[in-house]
Amino acid sequence: MSKLETNTIEPISGSTTLTLGASGDTLTFPSGVLTSTNNNFSAFAHFMHNSGTATVADATGDGIQHSIQYVDIAKNITVSTANNNWTHAKTGYYNLFLRYRQDAGGDVWTVYGVLKGGNSGTCVGASTRVGSENNINEGFSIFYKVDSTTATYQVNGWNHTGSKTVDGTFSAGKPTWSGYTDVIGSTAANAGIAVDYIITRVGDL
Repeated sequence: MSKLETNTIEPISGSTTLTLGASGDTLTFPSGVLTSTNNNFSAFAHFMHNSGTATVADATGDGIQHSIQYVDIAKNITVSTANNNWTHAKTGYYNLFLRYRQDAGGDVWTVYGVLKGGNSGTCVGASTRVGSENNINEGFSIFYKVDSTTATYQVNGWNHTGSKTVDGTFSAGKPTWSGYTDVIGSTAANAGIAVDYIITRVGDL
């Protein structure tokens, strides 16, 4: 096996296409090899409504846009707590997982969607339709498509009647774990997470 040592490989003059290998070949990158574009291939975010009550679904046509109070981490995703939405630096397919403990609203049909372009925008992903009850822990996975790096995306919750609320406040106290307040983004005496959101990139379009 021959070995090529060089600092730069470029296509010939007049061409802008460089081909490595042929159909059926495998390019191997040894462990530890990094490229300057590696960050473009991964995208994830963790944000939350982290203080007090929040409405997570209501019966208006577009439902209700979810509140984002705190961003724990975001990579190739820019989250706006002022506008309760986010943008993506990389197109592709994504999964959003949201979870909460229902506080009030009763057992009504409910669905959550990721909307592109605001409250009256396009639904690009939706959860299953469920009927949940008070004092029950809920978790929803929403698979959605991102085809724009300039459009905003947000979570809206809809139910067929009334509204559903959650509350992130403990009845008294909170864990004394070192780092807990940093993770949830709140130093309130009884602070907890009301709604938790985790986004991960699944693959290319």
